[in-house]
Amino acid sequence: MTAEQLRLMFVVLPLGCLLVLTAVLRVVPALWDATVGPMDRGRNQTIDGTRGLLALWVITHHLDVGPEMVKPGGIWNPPESTLVVIMQTGFFIAPFFALTALIFGGHLLRTKGELSTLSFVKKRAFRLLPTYFLSVLLIFVTAFAMTGLELRVTVLKLATQIVRWSLLDFVPRYDINAVDVSKAHGMLWSLRLELIFYLLLPGLAFLQRRFRSPAPLFLGLAAASLVNSIFVFFLAGLVTAAVLGWTGLRFKLAWQLATVGAVTLIIVLADNHSRIVQAVLLIPIMVALVQEGAVFAALRWRPLRFVGEISYSVYILHYPLIWILFCALIAPDWAQQLPYEHRMLLNIALASLIVAISTLSFVAVERPFVRLGRRITAAHFGAQAPWRRPRAVLLSPGQSAAAAAVDDPAHRPEPTK
Repeated sequence: MTAEQLRLMFVVLPLGCLLVLTAVLRVVPALWDATVGPMDRGRNQTIDGTRGLLALWVITHHLDVGPEMVKPGGIWNPPESTLVVIMQTGFFIAPFFALTALIFGGHLLRTKGELSTLSFVKKRAFRLLPTYFLSVLLIFVTAFAMTGLELRVTVLKLATQIVRWSLLDFVPRYDINAVDVSKAHGMLWSLRLELIFYLLLPGLAFLQRRFRSPAPLFLGLAAASLVNSIFVFFLAGLVTAAVLGWTGLRFKLAWQLATVGAVTLIIVLADNHSRIVQAVLLIPIMVALVQEGAVFAALRWRPLRFVGEISYSVYILHYPLIWILFCALIAPDWAQQLPYEHRMLLNIALASLIVAISTLSFVAVERPFVRLGRRITAAHFGAQAPWRRPRAVLLSPGQSAAAAAVDDPAHRPEPTK
């Protein structure tokens, strides 16, 4: 695949999937009501659409690398291009990290460090874990199907494998029932980093209260960035929350112009692989997104907002689904030998299937467990629970929609994820 064909794929594949979704929503309007409908009013539609577009770009990338990566010893060998450099620095996942820090860091800035740790942990667990375990279940079922449902390891070994897969990406988890599944869940590295951010947050909140200053938040994330440079994107989200709290810096047109310049510089400077530069340039983009700037009007397209609503399910499930498709159903060599136009059509069909399965996951697993988590938290902490979504810090003058950008803190990847 040439660099031009790869760039075209990142336009045509998401657009094709969105057109399919547009037709489905027109034919089955109840689908919108069952997912986005009750939550859509008053939300920041620009941020929802951003989540949707990023999720589709992640699917596009992994459908491209999927046939090669399922092969023994397979290595992605992309054409040299600016797009590939930006992907390799993790920038398509970066806005998910920044949004996470914007929401939770923004809460700490607004409340001067108030955080109910137990309530926070429960809500995060009910948000993140059920869909993750569903993704693991799909991998386990596929591994056993590939062995003819025959148990090929001892019961103790199988139990060890189950425990390893229950610990997310913090321990090696390479095989299931003597089947190599090391490439079955390639996005867990990003979920692990988000979990580390969540683990750091109560300590940073304590230090913020102890010193009566937000400095520990910024210094803590800066220190984490020295250990893993990805954390600079979390720091960018926290800086964005601080900027949005300064009423004197909310000139929407200025931030939109800065966004155009930032996107241009990201493309021009991509070859230097600098995450610090990308994080700095991400800040005006995030501010303009929260302010629902007109430069992002296209992101309010209904199908994009739909994908944004289910984006966490998309983020967690898409990689295992791609692995299953190319391991068990579609021969990787056959897919790679297809003419470019035919492979594009195949990928649009597979992306639409992934969105459909993710929708089922959202309705049947993700949303019910989120609601259960909220009920349990309310039962223990009642109306006085100190955890609150950081609406006030994100408000623009006269715009309640900006606050709705954080209507549900964990909508991603996570990203993503």
